Amino acid sequence: MNAIQQFYSYIQDLLADPKVRKMANISHHTQRITCLDHSLFVAYVGFRLSRLFGGDRRAIVKGGLLHDLYLSTQCRERSMFRHLLLHPEMAVRNAQSFHLTELETGIIRKHMWPVTITKVPTRREEVIVSLADKLCAMAEVTGIYWRLKCCRALHSM
Repeated sequence: MNAIQQFYSYIQDLLADPKVRKMANISHHTQRITCLDHSLFVAYVGFRLSRLFGGDRRAIVKGGLLHDLYLSTQCRERSMFRHLLLHPEMAVRNAQSFHLTELETGIIRKHMWPVTITKVPTRREEVIVSLADKLCAMAEVTGIYWRLKCCRALHSM
């Protein structure tokens, strides 16, 4: 089983859920990348980082996929800074139906550190997803995203 197949085995049930699929209707970082694209990318990069640094791989993948499950453009319309501060809690609330563990809740809640200055990642998995989120955002904004082989594979899911 290759890395993409193993990764997919962790998320295939989540990808079938209408809440998760709804993220495909929300643009994220650029007009060409959706919130679902970004979340899959973060989950996959977190998965790959966990192979190097350890941690609960399933929690990293699940937390990575659900970290931006805010499902609304409303908080983004008020102000970008407000969105940066509020969307992790919105994502936690929206993801509760997925029976989150304490670790998965922490991953989602703390992924915006250092912007959310009081929500400091303290567990390896929280640090990995927070780092993956920043790396992925940079790749998306700079256009590197479209040149990565893994991103083309993620788009075919």
